[in-house]
Amino acid sequence: MPSNRKWHSGAFAALLVVAATPAAAQVVGEGMENERVRAVIGAGIGVVPDYKGSDEQTGVLAPFFRYTWGQGRYVQVTGNEASVNLIASPHFRLGPIAAFNPERDDVDDKVVDDMDDLDSSVEIGVFGDMVWPDPGNPRNRFIAGVAAFRDGESDGNRVRLNGRWWQQISPTVDLHLGGGVIWTDDDYTDHYYGVNPGNVGTSGLPNFKAEGGTNEIFLTAGGIMQINRDWKGLAMLRAGKLQGDAKDSPLVDDRGDSTQVSFVIGAIYSWR
Repeated sequence: MPSNRKWHSGAFAALLVVAATPAAAQVVGEGMENERVRAVIGAGIGVVPDYKGSDEQTGVLAPFFRYTWGQGRYVQVTGNEASVNLIASPHFRLGPIAAFNPERDDVDDKVVDDMDDLDSSVEIGVFGDMVWPDPGNPRNRFIAGVAAFRDGESDGNRVRLNGRWWQQISPTVDLHLGGGVIWTDDDYTDHYYGVNPGNVGTSGLPNFKAEGGTNEIFLTAGGIMQINRDWKGLAMLRAGKLQGDAKDSPLVDDRGDSTQVSFVIGAIYSWR
């Protein structure tokens, strides 16, 4: 990954580590789920693309929190994403979900930085999961899920489909592998990847109307390690490949990279 990195500060800095990698929120949350305890809290540090489609990295911080009640219901915050599972079931999850997108106002690429700023936004939607646990060991499980979001800034829609597999490999270590696809509509895609007289600023980038469709395919990998009775460490990697007009946008094709890589390491503490 490029060595040119900057560290953001401010009220929302702790929310950004998965802002460009929304699926990572699920991965961290499921790692915390393995605690089988009422409450979990933690934090991580990592690197993410400087903006959607950037070829440069930004260092960031992220909070982790999960509170469980009523046989599987929970409220969870992981990085930029918050969700509430309303279903008391070992096999199904369903509830509201929200994600925060930081503003694009101070990026390392000087040409993209000369575009007009993009305001921060909140995406609100609903998610659902199906879980297949190993009857002999609930730490081993496969989850398939969908999450649909409505973005308040672009008035566009984003849909995420993915599968996640967890496997215990030792008394203290669980490994994760996963992957999925993200679809976005015309409004969402053009807002974040389009170039037009309303946002080109002084960048000189050519006009480009970005249409919706398959936006990204991605893979995730990582692990959770038991340090002692109350503490666990985690490491998560996500690699995505932008598709369609997101990939062909001048912000990506001319100034960035369609390959998007993010990484986070952290620690979580549990209350039993």
